[in-house]
Parts: sequence; C-alpha cells; structure tokens
Amino acid sequence: MGCWVDLEMIRYISLLLLIGLAFWGCEDATEPSLIGTWEYVNYEVTIIELPDSSNANLIDSITTAEHQYRIDMNLTFTFTEDSITGYDSSPISYNISNDTIYTEWMYMMLGELNENELTINMGGYIRTDSTGDLLYQYGQLWFFDRQ
Repeated sequence: MGCWVDLEMIRYISLLLLIGLAFWGCEDATEPSLIGTWEYVNYEVTIIELPDSSNANLIDSITTAEHQYRIDMNLTFTFTEDSITGYDSSPISYNISNDTIYTEWMYMMLGELNENELTINMGGYIRTDSTGDLLYQYGQLWFFDRQ
C-alpha cells in the first residue's frame, strides 16, 4: 500500500508540474511602449459636421497643407519616461491619463499603439464664420512609425 501512495503522489505532482508549466508558458506579453522616437508618416480626416458641402474643398486644402508641413519638417515625437520632444528641441513633461497624453502645450489622445506603429487622435478642429455659424468641424488621426 505504501507503494500505491507514492505512485499516486507522483501522479499528482506530475499533474501540478504540467499545470505550472502551462501557466508559465502563457506569461503575459509585455505591452507596447510609447518610449522611443516616432516619425509622422500620414493622417486621416474625419468630418464631424459639415453644414455646407462647399467647405469640403477648404478642409482638404487645409489638411493637405498641414500634412505637407509635417512631412517637410520631418515631424517626430520622442518620448522618454517623463518628457516628450516634438515640434522644437526642448523636452517638456507629459503625463498619461485615460489614454490621453497631456503636455503644457497640447493634449493628444492615443488611438492605437503597437510595437512599431502609433496612432494619435489630434482632436477636433472647428471653424465658424463671422456670425458664429458653423462652417465645419473635423478631426484628425496622425500616424507614426517607430524609428
């Protein structure tokens, strides 16, 4: 009977080891990190409100010019643990709360982040005429590749 207990114990220990190895092999993958340098590569415009479709061309011309400006200036964001360097070479502090990056000069909403691509929702742009009537409202997504 002592031999039976030892065999039974070995079977349970083997089962526990197998379960332990299965959990060990399923370790959580590390989350992608924002830390590093990200280069601007493209954008996408989302029309939120456009009462008069004649302003669609105006939105196109504005966003195309802004995109070309960001490309020409080789826009990059470099994130460290506690600062971001962007439009100029001066690092400024930032914090992240609820998927929004807050800095002293702007805020950016994180769209998607994976190992080599970052999407930032730059919020909405609103323009009204001289009487205060809405001409258009649109949002922009900026796409970055890790450098």
